[in-house]
Amino acid sequence: MTDPEPGRLRLSHLPDDTAAALALVEHFDRLSETGASPDTLVRSAALVAECPVWASWSGRRLRYDAAGDPLPSPDGEPTARITDGVPTVRVERAGQAHPLDGVLAQRLRHTLTLTAGSVGPSPRFGDPALLEVSLSSRHGIEDRTRALRLLGFDSARPLRVLAVAGPLGLPPAPRALDVVRGALPAGVVHTVRLGTVTAVVLQTADTALDAVALHRTLETTYPATALVPNAEGPWVGIGSRVAASDAPESWRQARRALRFASSTAYGRRCIAYDRIGSLGLLADLPAERLRADPDVRALDALAGTASGRVDIVTFEAFCMYGSLRRTANELHVHHTTVAARLARVERAMGWHLDDPLDRFKAMLALMVRRIALTAAELDNGRCAPDP
Repeated sequence: MTDPEPGRLRLSHLPDDTAAALALVEHFDRLSETGASPDTLVRSAALVAECPVWASWSGRRLRYDAAGDPLPSPDGEPTARITDGVPTVRVERAGQAHPLDGVLAQRLRHTLTLTAGSVGPSPRFGDPALLEVSLSSRHGIEDRTRALRLLGFDSARPLRVLAVAGPLGLPPAPRALDVVRGALPAGVVHTVRLGTVTAVVLQTADTALDAVALHRTLETTYPATALVPNAEGPWVGIGSRVAASDAPESWRQARRALRFASSTAYGRRCIAYDRIGSLGLLADLPAERLRADPDVRALDALAGTASGRVDIVTFEAFCMYGSLRRTANELHVHHTTVAARLARVERAMGWHLDDPLDRFKAMLALMVRRIALTAAELDNGRCAPDP
């Protein structure tokens, strides 16, 4: 295993004597003096011990492995922040205990008690003021770093930010946020509502967050039929994994990705900024300009009738599945029905789907229209200004 902190203090390199015990005391005293959070203290203890270390306060637990990565608590619950009460500490060493394990556990317990007393209880899902500071580019790196540390994040490790919105320009419902949080990997998680969009800040040992898996979870919880979108449930934009000091950039990316999310049957409830690529240029265009595009206006006019709405949904399905028969199977109709609906869209729009340029224009127009519809809802709720 690669040492994550070359030159750091390690029990395996210390003799069993008074000087070694003092070295441990000094190590935790230095962390305490710098205002280290409970998460940082437990993580440091695990790095020093070179084995998992677990701490609990009033039923809430923190646990890190020998590499400094968060672990689920022993009973399978996700890692949670310590907030109050007297701490219990356990060094989870496999095999024979190290002679200094007891000293390390005692000193960690003492330092955690001091830290809890100095910073006071921390709310379960984050202090709004601190989160706003950590996500705002108007604050300096020093202020953002301190805010993250007080929230329990390790300022030396990457994090990412998600933007979660509810339907019709409203904030996401508590149950929807619970669904999103429940689908995230174990780690340190805090949320704050900014405007009508909720920011979710996540720090985890994983290098990736599976946007497709999260989309499927939301799609299963809030299913949409082929012809009727599910107006409930959240939309989610996922920012890139960045250095903790760059949290405002991940927040900006998450909000941009959010504009590509949709509750339509062939849209996605969850979009990762890393997957958008050059399509991100569309997010720079004002919503009114998107809605004024001639192709978008023509699609809106077509969708104004019941039959036209069915034709557009069929066209979207065809663009996703790529063949008449696959589209017919997905919509549970005959392939000749699909062909007839596509022909009506072609006539209305002046497109010829056999022509590569027209196929590209058609898919782009559908994408622009979806962004315009999503933007209208988000802008109706004054989507997440920069804090």
